[in-house]
Amino acid sequence: MKSPYAVLTLAAICLSLNPASAQDRRTTAGDVMDRETLMAFVDAARDSLESAPDYAVVGRLVEAFRTEGDWKAGPVYLVILTPEGVVSFHAADVTFEDRNVLDLEDDRGTKLVRDMLAAAGDDGGFVEYYWDDPAVEDDEPSRLAYAVSVSIQGDDFILVAGFHLDLSDVDAEPSIFELLEVTARDVRDRESLRAFVEGLRVLVPLIEEKGYGYLATVQAAIRTEGEDFKHGSIYIFVISTSGYLIFHGTADLSLIGENMIDVEDVNGLKIVQEIIAKAEAGGGFVKYYWDNPAIIGDEDTKSPKLSYVIPVNVFGQTFIVGAGIYLDSDIAFEDVAQVEVQIVGDGDPGGLTVEVSRSISGRAPVYAWRKTTDDTGHAVVRVTPDEQRRVNGMYRARVRRAEGETIASWSSIPLMPGRHVTYEVNLNGEVNAVSHLAASLDANRPNPFNPATTIRYSLEKAVDVELAIYNLLGQEVRLLVRQFQSAGNYSVVWDGRDAAGRQVSTGVYLYRLRAGTDVVARKMVLAK
Repeated sequence: MKSPYAVLTLAAICLSLNPASAQDRRTTAGDVMDRETLMAFVDAARDSLESAPDYAVVGRLVEAFRTEGDWKAGPVYLVILTPEGVVSFHAADVTFEDRNVLDLEDDRGTKLVRDMLAAAGDDGGFVEYYWDDPAVEDDEPSRLAYAVSVSIQGDDFILVAGFHLDLSDVDAEPSIFELLEVTARDVRDRESLRAFVEGLRVLVPLIEEKGYGYLATVQAAIRTEGEDFKHGSIYIFVISTSGYLIFHGTADLSLIGENMIDVEDVNGLKIVQEIIAKAEAGGGFVKYYWDNPAIIGDEDTKSPKLSYVIPVNVFGQTFIVGAGIYLDSDIAFEDVAQVEVQIVGDGDPGGLTVEVSRSISGRAPVYAWRKTTDDTGHAVVRVTPDEQRRVNGMYRARVRRAEGETIASWSSIPLMPGRHVTYEVNLNGEVNAVSHLAASLDANRPNPFNPATTIRYSLEKAVDVELAIYNLLGQEVRLLVRQFQSAGNYSVVWDGRDAAGRQVSTGVYLYRLRAGTDVVARKMVLAK
C-alpha cells in the first residue's frame, strides 16, 4: 500500500505535467462568447474539481484557476460559493473571499446571488442580471452568469462564471487576515519571526471547523502579497514529516509534492532534515545559506537565512510549518523609497498635498508620508521605515487640495529600499506612470507558454546586461544573457529548459533583467 505522501507526490507530478490538463480539448475562458460556451467552460471546471483524487490536486487546480490562461481570461473567471452565499474562492481577487453576498442586489434590485444558488440545482442554470460597468457606455448593462453545483472532496459548493462584480463594499465574515497579532509585515528579527510562526496555530481550529474545502481559501490568502501572511521574502512553507513539500507561499506549483529531504545549502547542510529534527523537538530556529533574489551577486556564496519551524497537527496528521528571514536584510531596509509627482493640466499646480500610504487590504489607509508641491507642481515624497515596518510592498497615493478635496488617487505602487517611482498627475484626475529605468522589460509572449516563449527588452543606453530565469524559491534556472550591450531593442527566446538542458516543470517562473544598477522582473507561466 502506498503511503499518503507517495499518493500526494504522484498526484502532484501528474498535475505538474500540465496544471490545465483537465482543460485540454474543452472550452477555455478565452472561448466564452455566448450561453453555450459559458456553460461548457463552467462544466469543464466542475468536472475537473470533482475528478480530483485528493485535496492536494484540488489546491493546485484552484491555483491554476487564478492564473491568466485557459481558466481565466480577463473578466471571465471562476467563483466558488457556499450554499449559504459566502464567497469561498474568487479567481480575480482573494480579498473578496469570506464575504457573505447572499443578499447582494444588482442595479435593478434583484438578489442575484440567491438566484444563482437557486439556478445551480442539480444540472446548473443561467442567471441574467444588471450591473453597470463605468468603462462601458451601455443603456442595458446586462450580465450573464452560469451556476452549477459541485462537490469538492465531499463538500457541496456552487461554481459560477460570469460573476464579474465589485464586492469591495460587502462585509467579510470573518476575514482570515484579521487573525494574526504579529503579521509577515512585522517580521524584522528572531523574536518577531518566532511570534509570526507561532501565531499561525490560530488557523488550525478554523480549518478543522470548516473542513478540507476551506483550505483553498487559506492557501490563497497566505500566498497573497502584501497581506498578513506574505510580505516580500517573508512567507509560509509546509513540509511533511518525511520531507515532502506540501505548500510554499511563493506559489511555485512545480515544487509541490517534491521530496526535499536531501536539499543542501552551499555548505552541505541538509536543510530539510534539520528543519524536521527541530520541529519534532517542539520547534525552533534553523540557520542556513540560500540565494536571496533581492541581492545580485550572491548566487555562489548565498546569503544567511534563518527559519523558525513548529509542528502542527491538522485532521490527525502532523505537518511542519515555518517561515524564514534573510539575516542581512536589515541593512537594505534602512534605505528609503521615493514617490515623485509632477502636476500637469490647466490650473494652479502649487500648494497641493501629495500623500502616500501602505496598501493593506481590508484596512483604512493611513497616509503617513506627505509633501506639498512647489510652484511648478513638483513634489518628492520620501517613504521611510517606521518603528514597526520596513519599506517593502504595495503602496497607494493621493493628491489633495488645501481644503481637502481629492484630485486624484491611485494604488498598486510597488516600493522597496532605493526604489524611485514617478507619476504624472493631471488636474483632471488622470494618473500616468513615468519610467526612469535605463531598461524596460516587456511581458513575454506567449504567456502561458509551451514549449518556448520570447522575452523582449529595450535599453536606453549602453550598459552591462544580465537576463536570467528563476523559480519562485529564488533559485536560478537559466542564465540567458550576460554581456555589455548597446542601446536598442532586444529579444531572447527561452525554450523552457534549465542550464543543463533539461525541460523544467510546469509552474510560475520569474525572469529578471539587470541593466547596470536597474533591476526589473516579471512573471511567466509554463503550462504543459
